[in-house]
Amino acid sequence: YNSTYAWGILVKGSVAAPADYNSIENVSVVLPLMSSGSSNVTCIVASASTTTASTTGNVATGLKIWNCNTYGGSYGIYLFGNNTSGQGSPNAEVKNCKIRNCYNLGINGYAMSSLLIQGNQLLNVGTGATQNTTYSSLNQIQLQYCDTFTVKGNSFTGALGGSAVLYQYCD
Repeated sequence: YNSTYAWGILVKGSVAAPADYNSIENVSVVLPLMSSGSSNVTCIVASASTTTASTTGNVATGLKIWNCNTYGGSYGIYLFGNNTSGQGSPNAEVKNCKIRNCYNLGINGYAMSSLLIQGNQLLNVGTGATQNTTYSSLNQIQLQYCDTFTVKGNSFTGALGGSAVLYQYCD
């Protein structure tokens, strides 16, 4: 375990070498419980970089993350799209996953279009190894610059403050 970079699964794509139409199904990813936050300690990541989760340019059209379990880390699932116009990485789905004990966010989507987040269980987001008191508004699901998204049928248990779903700059 490297406290700087610990990704369970990385889907890396770019415009020149897209990572389109991949599926991650029926897997469990376990990372250590964290006592501080970094997007580089995440169970499942889609990014354009092998060293920074929050790098735009990922092209992961049609990425399917279904029936997965994540435990620990700072983030459960971190999806970073192509740009801030909301037109990147269309038709990704996160369905029927159980996301437990991550320190910051359960599911983060950035610059994804037509994103579907459905039927997931988010448990104890914001706890990790210690209770996260650094952020006064922890969000279970956070979407930024995501256009035409659908969030439905998710359940939230044991969260600390914040919103169940927060979306910003989405059209």
